[in-house]
Amino acid sequence: MADPIPAAGTPLPLPPKIPNGQEAYDIIMRDINPELTSANLKTLDAKYKDETPEQRIKRADRYAKDFEEFAKRSKAFKDKQDTTVSSYKRQLRTATEKRAGSGDATRMQNLEASFSTP
Repeated sequence: MADPIPAAGTPLPLPPKIPNGQEAYDIIMRDINPELTSANLKTLDAKYKDETPEQRIKRADRYAKDFEEFAKRSKAFKDKQDTTVSSYKRQLRTATEKRAGSGDATRMQNLEASFSTP
């Protein structure tokens, strides 16, 4: 990881936290149907072991709608992550350019000082 306060004095931005696939899925699905988050999926068989075939069909229909909503929200989530990464890239580039420029200014001042020193 980059030093957050480099020697040149220009702080580098901290990188954004980008969730992995499971984390992203859970973040999105938690608001739609917490029952379908990755941690809860393994409990569904036991939870619904006594449901009737009609109840199973209704649940499957609910889940289908939940996954349709997930598809919509996941696009928005990905777009937000892309924006976050692009913003980080711009901030990092600006900080890097400032660091490079400040080093040039210091070298120029040293050079100028050497001309004025007998």
